[in-house]
Amino acid sequence: NTRQRIERRDAALRAVRGYFHARGFVEADTHQLVPAPGTEPHIDFLRVDVRTSLTSTTTAPRFLITSPELALKRVVAHDATAA
Repeated sequence: NTRQRIERRDAALRAVRGYFHARGFVEADTHQLVPAPGTEPHIDFLRVDVRTSLTSTTTAPRFLITSPELALKRVVAHDATAA
């Protein structure tokens, strides 16, 4: 059933994360929405207008990332310069 699938998925994710955590790895998340679209000429970008605050009706354009590669490269590059 659905609950069992969710619990199995949770257990698998915990096991994988635990494996890497025990070896000193750190999990990094990248932004899903960015202020400028990607520059890949063959990939269409998706624009999303987001509110600038919870109490405002003003919106700002954001774009769904087409690939997390650039953000992950920045994480790695920042780590290399910090060492």
